[in-house]
Amino acid sequence: MSDGVLDGDGSHEGDGLHEGAVDVDGDRPGSRPVLAVVSCLLFLPGGLVALLFTHRAGRRWERGDRVGAERASRTARNVALWSIVTGVATVVLTVVLFVAAMSLVTHLQRGATS
Repeated sequence: MSDGVLDGDGSHEGDGLHEGAVDVDGDRPGSRPVLAVVSCLLFLPGGLVALLFTHRAGRRWERGDRVGAERASRTARNVALWSIVTGVATVVLTVVLFVAAMSLVTHLQRGATS
């Protein structure tokens, strides 16, 4: 709890907010909507969760809940990154399996014709 001492800029001293204070003057945490949309393109379930947390981060910031906004922003980033990794891994695995299957089919066709 703050002891009521103000810094030179008129804010209460200390690292945290005093009771009932709303600090919206700081840097808004990045909600990363582009990252969430990209993750939707690569892995829809995770991308939708990332979009949900992106929205939550913005709403919490507007309410003055800086800690909640930062937490939601971090969660949105983490879910979006995992979704992108999952999507890319799925695409790579699909391409590898497709190439292997086509190679096998080609090999079997050549063996049947000789």
